[in-house]
Amino acid sequence: MGSSVDALTSHLGRLGLVDPPQNALLFKPNSNQRSICQGLTDVPLYLFRLHTSKSPGTLDKEWARSLDADAGLRERSETDILERKDVRDVAEDISAHLWWKPRPRCHDNFVSWTSSPLLALRYAYYRHHKDVLPLEEIKLCIVRTNDFEPGTFLRDAYLFDYYSQHDPPVPGVDPRYSKSLTDMKNLRDRFYYFGEYLSQGALNIKEKCSIVSMDKLAKAGLLDLLPELDDETASWEWAKWVWKQRDKGKSFGDGDWEKVKKIASLFEPGFRVPMAAALVSLKPGAVAESPTESTLIRKLYELSRSESYQMAQIEANRIVPDVVDGEPCCGSERNTKMLDDRMPEVRRFQEVLANLAGFAKKRKEMKERRLRTAVIPEENLGQHHGPSQKVE
Repeated sequence: MGSSVDALTSHLGRLGLVDPPQNALLFKPNSNQRSICQGLTDVPLYLFRLHTSKSPGTLDKEWARSLDADAGLRERSETDILERKDVRDVAEDISAHLWWKPRPRCHDNFVSWTSSPLLALRYAYYRHHKDVLPLEEIKLCIVRTNDFEPGTFLRDAYLFDYYSQHDPPVPGVDPRYSKSLTDMKNLRDRFYYFGEYLSQGALNIKEKCSIVSMDKLAKAGLLDLLPELDDETASWEWAKWVWKQRDKGKSFGDGDWEKVKKIASLFEPGFRVPMAAALVSLKPGAVAESPTESTLIRKLYELSRSESYQMAQIEANRIVPDVVDGEPCCGSERNTKMLDDRMPEVRRFQEVLANLAGFAKKRKEMKERRLRTAVIPEENLGQHHGPSQKVE
């Protein structure tokens, strides 16, 4: 029944006889899913998506669509998975998406994002070789998550904790072949963690994103800056490669900052500073040498001034809801900091942004102090400070 309804809705949508899709399908935990509540705001400021011409769904400057949303299957693509009653079916859908399992046509309502710029860029070259795709057909997207409502993105770990028990491993089968949600949870909890976040259905990203094709990044000098990304000795590796490479890398060489600026300039103005910070974070030696007052942070600050980048974007925090369905939201026992600590490239990215914000704040305070001391107090205006004269 559901498939026939979806097919009819899809047909009517193409004819323009049904309402346009919603701007976002939010994750909305109910009172029995309060452990997921923390995940509504446990989202980094920037997320990345790597999309190719062979990726499920679609990605353009206005929409990031899941496979189901792209097919116009309104019933499936506009239903929050947390509302679905068959938890085993939901668990299997999550597992199928994360394990890249073969699926029936249009049976995936998730879009994957990552907090790791290293993973996104390496994945681009993995797809370039594995799928024999030209770099023009591979796009890197960055979004600023504070532009979206809480619940737009959800870290995979919260779904593991709630749903993995409903998709257990196949007894006696290697996890690589069992490919259950429990198997994926175990891999993520050990060391293969890459900061994956999911959105659902169709997500309106207009004026909240910047997208650049990999061929443009390459022409701007990406491989001159980070030649290891296109590692021919491991061209078919990406997860294991990222795990091995996370703490490797050199300090900035002569001319590297100019390469960073040139690459970052390809992105929309509001995203050039974070992209520059992301590229810097992939040079562990450079970040280790970059405390708040470093030359590198000063260069990022000058770039932010030339781009009129608002530091408030870095300092903004989301507010975790206190109640869900009228009941207290107790949060989650999930310690996601432990997961984030396994991604040094993400930690460096966050540190660079934090140091940049700290440097900008100090500069602003210094400027305000200079302005205050330069202004003569109003009560002193008009006072005579020379020798007193008696008027006859």
